[in-house]
Amino acid sequence: LFPDVGATFLLSHLKAGDTVGRFLGMTGTTIKAWDCLRAGVGTHFVPSSSIPQLRTLLSQKCIAGVTGQQALRSCEEALREASQGAQPEASEAVLTDANLAVIERCFGGDTLEEIVARLQAETCEFAKATLAKMYQSCSPTSCKVTLAAMKEAGQEGANISGVLNMEFRLSQRFTTRPQPLSDFYEGIRAVLVDKDRKQSWNPGWDKLGDITPGKVAEFFAPLERGHPRGELTFDTELAFSEAKRAPFSPVVIKSKL
Repeated sequence: LFPDVGATFLLSHLKAGDTVGRFLGMTGTTIKAWDCLRAGVGTHFVPSSSIPQLRTLLSQKCIAGVTGQQALRSCEEALREASQGAQPEASEAVLTDANLAVIERCFGGDTLEEIVARLQAETCEFAKATLAKMYQSCSPTSCKVTLAAMKEAGQEGANISGVLNMEFRLSQRFTTRPQPLSDFYEGIRAVLVDKDRKQSWNPGWDKLGDITPGKVAEFFAPLERGHPRGELTFDTELAFSEAKRAPFSPVVIKSKL
C-alpha cells in the first residue's frame, strides 16, 4: 500500500539517505537487524535471547518518577546491559556497499519512470531482482503515491503531525476507491482472499503514463466535506482526543470471515 504511521517521515530522514528510504518504502523489502542499524531504522540491538533480561532491566530502572532525560538515560543503560556489546550478523544483508551504490543511482530518480529506467540500465543481480519484485508485488499506483509522499515528508519544515495527517488522507483514498483509482482491493484479494499472489494492477507497469500527476495529487487533497472520519489533525497533543472531536460513526461489518 504505502508507508504509514509516520513511516514516510522516518524513511525520508534515514542516516543512510532518502534514497534508501525510497527503496524500502516503494519495494517493501524486508531487512534484518544489521540493515536496520546501517539504515538508521533501528538505533540499538539486543539479541532475542536477551529480551527477557531487557524487560526486567527496564522495569527496574524506569520506575515511577523517572521522566525526561533521566528516563532516557535509564533506557540507554538497560539496553547496554542487556546487549552486552552484541552485534547483529551481517549475513543476508541487503544494504551492502555495492547495493547501496545501486540504490543511490536508481532511487535518486525524480519519477517512478526514471527509477525503473535506471534499474533496467543496471546489469547487477540486485537491480534485476529489485525490478522483478516491483513488477510482481508492488502496485505502480502505490509506488507513485509513496514517492510523492516521501518527497512531501522530506521537505524542510515537515513535521510528524503534518505527515500523519497526510498519511491519513492517503489511507482513506486507497481503501475507499476501486481500480483504477486504487489497487487496494486487488492486493487484498491476491494476498489474503484467493492467496494466488497473481496481482492484476490497474493501471499496470506497462501503462505508467496513465497514473498522471493529477491522479496522484487526488490522494493528497483535503478530504471531502461530510467525510465520516474527517481530517486527522494534531495541532495539539489532545487535538484528536474524543473530548475534542466529533464521535466516529459506528463501524458496519458487511461480510463474515
